[in-house]
Amino acid sequence: MPSSDDHDRYIEYLQRQLLTPDSEEIFNAKSWASWLQANSSRLRLHVPAFNADSDPVKHLERLATEFQPATPFDMHQTHDIFGPLLKNVQAAADKLGLRPVRPVQLVTSTDISATACAWPTTSGDHLLFVGL
Repeated sequence: MPSSDDHDRYIEYLQRQLLTPDSEEIFNAKSWASWLQANSSRLRLHVPAFNADSDPVKHLERLATEFQPATPFDMHQTHDIFGPLLKNVQAAADKLGLRPVRPVQLVTSTDISATACAWPTTSGDHLLFVGL
């Protein structure tokens, strides 16, 4: 399998190919974290707490600021939303005795159209491009 840097550059290349013009900031994890921090008080006016001990805005801030993107377009939402779904699918397949040929890696899609092609099928991870 190619080095991690090559792997991440390849993913970033595919993400740039899918990117809708002028939408770079939408898929910028650092901009998203900065926006949350700057607008948390305004956001709290519209997002009620689930209970007295929870602050969903603080939770979102933590998710956004602790996330370490592999590429400029890697978003925590991709992993937080689709990661549990992928684990459930993998667990169900495992119960049926179905095993993937290669590991599956979730990657943020920067477009809503068809997914990009991934690494050749003979080696490496299967890149599963999913969008927000």
